[in-house]
Amino acid sequence: MFEDLVIVHHAKQNKMKDLTFSKAKVSSASWIHWATCLREIQVGINDNSLIISDSAEIFNGEKAYGFFLEVVCGLHSPIIGETEVMGQFKNLIEQTQFPQGPSGHVMRKLFQSILIDAKIIRTEYLKDLGSRTYGSLVRKHLRDTKTLAILGSGQLVQEMLPWLIDANAELNIFCRNQKAGLKLKENYSKLLIRGFNKPAFQKIKADTIVIAAPLENSKIENWFLKNTEMKRVVDLRHNSSQSPLNLGSKTEVIVLHDLYSELSQTDNENSNRVTLARSHIQKLIENRFKKTELRPFGWEDLCG
Repeated sequence: MFEDLVIVHHAKQNKMKDLTFSKAKVSSASWIHWATCLREIQVGINDNSLIISDSAEIFNGEKAYGFFLEVVCGLHSPIIGETEVMGQFKNLIEQTQFPQGPSGHVMRKLFQSILIDAKIIRTEYLKDLGSRTYGSLVRKHLRDTKTLAILGSGQLVQEMLPWLIDANAELNIFCRNQKAGLKLKENYSKLLIRGFNKPAFQKIKADTIVIAAPLENSKIENWFLKNTEMKRVVDLRHNSSQSPLNLGSKTEVIVLHDLYSELSQTDNENSNRVTLARSHIQKLIENRFKKTELRPFGWEDLCG
């Protein structure tokens, strides 16, 4: 069923805002687009409707399925085995309107298969793989924090909150989308929801902030000038190392690279489990692609 599967992959190159997938344009509605903070993936059936740039990675058939599954399992994430990408994939399934007709049926089956196989791999090999979430890593740096401000209200913040809500600190969420902020508050009544452009953003006194939104350096630096009590910044923007904040020597700035470095020893210890996970993925792929579906009336009988 998935022999004609094609995946086009673009790694994001230190850009603050999501790309619009301008490097690979699709004229067919049958292609599905998935954007994370680190990559963009276009998934479709080979129908010659895709214009590919030289910078894109192209995967076909079994290799496409394997790459897609490894991404969802967190094996291509900077934090190997992290859980956030799995949550993002589930959201993608919930929000996707699959195309009508045979191609839509294949795509729906593909996403269901990836989710099933990812759960198998994560349960057998990647469960409790050390501190594998951004929330657990950030929490380690919240020592003596009394007032914590989180800039952002997206998927990453949702994944971190269970770890941060019990950090014994007043927790302020600054967000551009008030609806997203209020949705977070439904599950965590202790949260204080504030807007970026409201006066509260200029007046709040926080000793630690976590940056989980694609904000420009100048906005954060201007805010810092009015918040001299700030002791620590945890910058989760993926370009935080290449474009560091200028906050002076008295403020500790922790960037993504620092968090990844903390995991290097743990990653070495767990490398065998990752190898076993990839080996099992190959077996799952073989089983998926060995299955033959009889379609005496063509693709149409699948959608009846």
